[in-house]
Amino acid sequence: MAHPVAHLSRDDIQTPPYPPPLVAQPAPTPAIILASVPQTAVWNLFRALEEQTHFETTTYGYWTSVLTSILPANRRFQIEPQYALRRSAPQGHQPSNSQSSIGGEHRGREVEGREPGLLLPDFMVTKAIPMVLGAARRKDVLSIIEIKTPFNDVGDFSRNPSPLDLAEAREQLENYVTRIAEIQGHATFPFVAYLVYGRIYQSVTGTQQPGQPVNLLQFVWDQADWVFVTPSPGHTPFLDKLARVSSDNWNL
Repeated sequence: MAHPVAHLSRDDIQTPPYPPPLVAQPAPTPAIILASVPQTAVWNLFRALEEQTHFETTTYGYWTSVLTSILPANRRFQIEPQYALRRSAPQGHQPSNSQSSIGGEHRGREVEGREPGLLLPDFMVTKAIPMVLGAARRKDVLSIIEIKTPFNDVGDFSRNPSPLDLAEAREQLENYVTRIAEIQGHATFPFVAYLVYGRIYQSVTGTQQPGQPVNLLQFVWDQADWVFVTPSPGHTPFLDKLARVSSDNWNL
């Protein structure tokens, strides 16, 4: 089947207006931020988790609706699904190296073959800083959220030692944080990331000790809890944690 030939000219491209500087304003409280999230988005996410949807990718739409409401684009938040965290390019790869928007130099696309060592977290929360055309792109990484949809979330967290699926999920998240430390020199530490394992979430904090290389971060895991837990002392719903990330970085 023949397809029409495209006659394209760059003269026809319309460049949108360059965004103005972010205007500082009193950051809303996490409670105010959560109140702005559409109830439909929250309910649909709750149902997907409660009914234990089989494939984690099936939950991406529900998560995206909630995340973009809590972390709005008009404050330069950006939700990055499956962002490729790449290894830094070894010496001698110039001029094929390319720069990432989160920092570091990596193997250029001209190099043939599949790029090894890619890490693909389910969601990365960033602040995307507008830059003029031709300038290096910049994003500040604020957090990572990894989604898993196990068959038996409660049972896995009840076992000691942890079953292989849960142990591998934790190790995977730690590897993501380590990779960010390796490629983004201005990443903020301690760095908090989140594992959502079925209906349960658990946060991990990575810290960099003075004088220690970034591949030797120290990790501390918090107590696991329900994503939609009833708020009480020692029990914070996951969406409240995300709203705190939004409030704390509102004017970044």
